[in-house]
Amino acid sequence: MTDACGIRPTATRDLAGAQPDLASPCVLDLDGCDRLEITVGLFEHEKVSLRFESWPPRVRNDLASLVARWQTGNPTRILQSITTAVVERSCVMIVHHAAKG
Repeated sequence: MTDACGIRPTATRDLAGAQPDLASPCVLDLDGCDRLEITVGLFEHEKVSLRFESWPPRVRNDLASLVARWQTGNPTRILQSITTAVVERSCVMIVHHAAKG
């Protein structure tokens, strides 16, 4: 089973509502999705790891606000997945989206 962007999770999911095992491998096929890349620079004193939770609250809040504004301005698009990265002194959020319906 796939969604509009062809995302095919291979990890076992509990349909009764339990959280999936995030350590389980899965395939994320985003063929057909468009991407929006949002980059927020870090101040000299800020340190991050690859985990989104380690990013400074300022960065997380900025990214959340930008994604919310994008969603409001693009009502015909559906957010399919978000991937993150750290590139040099910047935090990057990549929004994978497709047409609704």
